[in-house]
Amino acid sequence: SSFAAANSEYLSRADNASLRFGAFDKTIVVWANLTADETGLFRCVLSKDDSEGSRGYVLYYTESTDKFTFDLFDVGTGSASAVSTGTYAPASGWHFIVCGYNNTTGDAFIYVDNDAGATDHMDAAPNPGTAQFRIGARVSVGIPSYWEGGIAGAAMWNRLLTSDERTALYSGGSGVRACP
Repeated sequence: SSFAAANSEYLSRADNASLRFGAFDKTIVVWANLTADETGLFRCVLSKDDSEGSRGYVLYYTESTDKFTFDLFDVGTGSASAVSTGTYAPASGWHFIVCGYNNTTGDAFIYVDNDAGATDHMDAAPNPGTAQFRIGARVSVGIPSYWEGGIAGAAMWNRLLTSDERTALYSGGSGVRACP
């Protein structure tokens, strides 16, 4: 789908247990293409966060750093485990993003364009969050954030993807269908 930030465009779905994180493995995969570069802006790829006590997760791109970040809020304090990839991701072009939670290690993780990835340890399990799930937006009090460009191939698994599975889905940057 293509999104225009100026029009506040996004896709949404009411809360559903299959879209929540918790004390179990979970992986999200998505392709994102940012088409406008406005330095300093925070552009949301997907979210399940309303910043009013129903915090779940947010995947976004910060144009001032040219990096994708995955925030996963914990059930204990509600604070975020913010994981940014070390890989520079220029604002133009499609990027393959894999993010999620490893219940065995207690780590939130992110990979961009099949890089080595980054992790951040969480002190508590992820908050399930009951906010609406959105693709292309984070709509919160006072700080709405909309995507400008394309988002495709969003998929979730209640397990960790192996390195081989991530590589196959990335397919050298050309992508393959995420669902069998």
